[in-house]
Amino acid sequence: MPTDLQIGHSTHEQIQIDCFVPATGARYDLSLASKMWFTVKDDLTDLDASAIIAKTLSSGIAISSPASGGIAIVSISPTDTSALTVAQCDNVFYWDVKVKEIVGSKIKRLNYGSFKIVVGATLATS
Repeated sequence: MPTDLQIGHSTHEQIQIDCFVPATGARYDLSLASKMWFTVKDDLTDLDASAIIAKTLSSGIAISSPASGGIAIVSISPTDTSALTVAQCDNVFYWDVKVKEIVGSKIKRLNYGSFKIVVGATLATS
């Protein structure tokens, strides 16, 4: 189920990610996951190590209670986007969230879409 996301450049953001079972579209029970990744890339063929933004369950992703509700919260800090130039922010990036399941170690993509980083008129950070 594609979802378009937008955040501000060099700002603190909390993004709610709705997670769905790929085959049915039902909410995914996040307690079934041993790992979780949120990744934003300039190009889908970029290596994960080259991602614009990369978060994991232990670093930047929190699961809302109850986990069966299928909602993850991704925390974005100003440093995640501050190195991007205004010209780079004109690009439309790609994002997804994937999990590795506890049983069977299956990897599943639970949501994805386009990702926009918007530069505001005020550039002050301190």
